[in-house]
Amino acid sequence: MWDALQDIAHRQHVTVHDLVTEIDRGRSTAGLTAAIRVYIVNFYRAAALPAGRAQSIRPPRLRM
Repeated sequence: MWDALQDIAHRQHVTVHDLVTEIDRGRSTAGLTAAIRVYIVNFYRAAALPAGRAQSIRPPRLRM
């Protein structure tokens, strides 16, 4: 999980701390660990789909 977070943070040019903070802010009732896992799955799922189909599941970009 930490390797995936580091990879995603690197790709988005943010720190792991900023990424986790944004995930934490965007979660509803799920625990933070569960929200991070869902974010990671959605990120890589979106990356694996063709560009047009990825729009619907792409995790939000961090607002910096």
